[in-house]
Amino acid sequence: MIIRDAFETDLRDILKIYNQAIANTTATFDLEEETLEQRKEWFSHYDKKHPVIVACIDNQVTGYCSLSQYRSKAAYNKTVELSVYIDENFRGKGIAKKLMTEIIKRADQVEHHVIISGITKGNDVCKY
Repeated sequence: MIIRDAFETDLRDILKIYNQAIANTTATFDLEEETLEQRKEWFSHYDKKHPVIVACIDNQVTGYCSLSQYRSKAAYNKTVELSVYIDENFRGKGIAKKLMTEIIKRADQVEHHVIISGITKGNDVCKY
């Protein structure tokens, strides 16, 4: 497994994984599947302080993880929200744990102090 920065060329795979989560979980808080254009807009808000990384197995994106701005007020500049999504065909293989380990390391490198995640019912017992 390779963990690397996400590229715009990964967005089709990221969209597929995200739409799986919309259709089958409550984790996204979205009610309708997204389009590729919406994912492009989403991706445009990420940078070194707010990265998106992917896990790849045999050149296939199997999951992704991101750090998002938590709130726009200056006091929250060092607070981020962590999100992680795994392709339903690759769950239970430790991919989320590896992605979260890497993204937490990156958060530390850019001096974020607080990481928040919303965990919905059903994800509290997931064995990623």
